[in-house]
Amino acid sequence: MKILKSILVIMLLLVSGHSLAYEKSSLNILVNGKSRNMVVFTPDNVSEDMPLMIVTHGMNQSPEYQYDADKLYQMVDSEKFIVVYLRSNGNTWDIGGTSDQKFVEQTIGEMYALYKIDAHRVYWSGFSMGSMLIYHSMHNMTGKIAAFAPCSGIQFSEQPWNKVKGPINLIHCHAKDDSVFPLDSYDVHSYVENMSKVNGENTYTKTTNYRPMSGATPGEKEVWENADGYKVELFMYNWGDHNPSHNNAVELWNFCKNYRLETIDPIPEPEQPKEYTVVGEDEITGKANRLSGQLLFCTNNGCTAILYGNTSLDSPQNIRSGNFDDLTNNEYYMFKLKKVTDAQTTLTGNFYTIQMANQEGGTYDLWENNGYLNTPPGSWCLFALGLNNQYGQDAQNYGLWKVDYEDGKGYTIQNVGAAEAGENSWLSPAFETPQADKQYVRLYKKLTEKTAGIETVSATSDKSSAIYDLTGMRVTTPKPGRIYIRNGKKFIMR
Repeated sequence: MKILKSILVIMLLLVSGHSLAYEKSSLNILVNGKSRNMVVFTPDNVSEDMPLMIVTHGMNQSPEYQYDADKLYQMVDSEKFIVVYLRSNGNTWDIGGTSDQKFVEQTIGEMYALYKIDAHRVYWSGFSMGSMLIYHSMHNMTGKIAAFAPCSGIQFSEQPWNKVKGPINLIHCHAKDDSVFPLDSYDVHSYVENMSKVNGENTYTKTTNYRPMSGATPGEKEVWENADGYKVELFMYNWGDHNPSHNNAVELWNFCKNYRLETIDPIPEPEQPKEYTVVGEDEITGKANRLSGQLLFCTNNGCTAILYGNTSLDSPQNIRSGNFDDLTNNEYYMFKLKKVTDAQTTLTGNFYTIQMANQEGGTYDLWENNGYLNTPPGSWCLFALGLNNQYGQDAQNYGLWKVDYEDGKGYTIQNVGAAEAGENSWLSPAFETPQADKQYVRLYKKLTEKTAGIETVSATSDKSSAIYDLTGMRVTTPKPGRIYIRNGKKFIMR
């Protein structure tokens, strides 16, 4: 009997381990020239033509909060789809304009470029304000989204059924005891029923005591379906307040996965930074691929890297503070990567040192010291040589980075120092907490040595001449310690 129990335990572990096989990564993309972030979950084995689920979180929340609650990512391996949790720009979504709608559109283009998703099977779910964004954007997205899955929120100031053209597939989940969108203040039922009228004549069915899965909270499921099979569903469950639910995630996925668009709008091209283009070949590995994450440009032996950032929270946290402030007016932070052949380590791979670089790709000295980017193994805080009195560090003392390529995903950069790398030693985009996840990087090549706008600077020696920052924008009140351009030359304001 004990043997049988042990076998059952092992089988359950194997089954549960397989069901949770996935890979999580962070991805920064450009949307209207701004860096936007998302968390991506892919199956253990990614193939082409997989469906994509896009998720927008609630107000004052985050992708981390959303996926920890809905656990939709746990289904990606068994159901074979990709899910991306988008991060809002601040605490709210743009439910009056199109900036976040554009984010969703660009996400489709990025996922198609990276994974060759099935663009006919793209779905969009949202919670609370993320749900409001769906209703606000829906009329522009019917040629891109095969099924919409809002939860616990409506755009009450709009009537999207008056703007949506053509039939839609939609499922809305809502708790009867929702305290943020309470049913006695918001007529969610009539709102969803009006959405069903977009599809024309419908048949109507209602199921009481409906459960999305065994053990789930029961509720009422109403379905409006037209003759062509387009459906609008409303699931109102009996217990639960205003929070993401794994039960709802199962229900909405089981709904969405049945639908695909026969014809779709053109797939957006991933947005490129100004003055740069995608590199066709990379000499580090000899493999060409369209990559995700931060921006790097590499040449034969060493490379000049462009790490995208700015002064807001979506910039690399190791770059936006301290004595890097003199570069924050420039949209691109420059680095030089130098190949290290005698790494003095037992590890194998492509090893590089990373130095701060100026706009022309030359060495940028910090406090009269070479500006190497370093981090001790096991630490998440990156710093440059000369910052916080961290002198004398080089390839033999934490300044060594391993650059690897993963087929179909991109490059990773990890600090190795003179010993094995710690779990938090990846060169990562900005997060408010340490991250152990791999961060994939995208390669770019600079089109021109000119900085945008610099050619308009007057070539006079008069110190009263116009002053520009490194993006080419005119500055009326330059700040001490910052780098500016006057008469076509760079200088540090004293």
